[in-house]
Amino acid sequence: MGARLLEITDLLWPVDSRGAPVPAMKADVLNALRGRGQRGAAAIVSAIPAAAGILDPAYVDALGLRVHLELQRLGEELALGKDPVTASAAVLSAIAVLGAEPLAGRLWYTTKDRP
Repeated sequence: MGARLLEITDLLWPVDSRGAPVPAMKADVLNALRGRGQRGAAAIVSAIPAAAGILDPAYVDALGLRVHLELQRLGEELALGKDPVTASAAVLSAIAVLGAEPLAGRLWYTTKDRP
């Protein structure tokens, strides 16, 4: 079993043992990610500006906000978990419009498949 993947947000917003924010050292974050083979996450962190080895906190906060807003937008667009019955009915209606019908033993067949 491989090592557990690191959550990039835990590395970008580190806290001390009391929960107080501490500066995120770019080299430490990169080493942690690369050590777990998370090259994609390391590439993201590599692009974040740093001064004196510390990731730019304003840039990191703005990045976190952009990511959060995009995930929120996607969640709303996809209406994840809102009403699966209504969503399923819409999909099944669309399939029926295309000429598919329910068939015992199979989920669907098209008009070309009729016996």
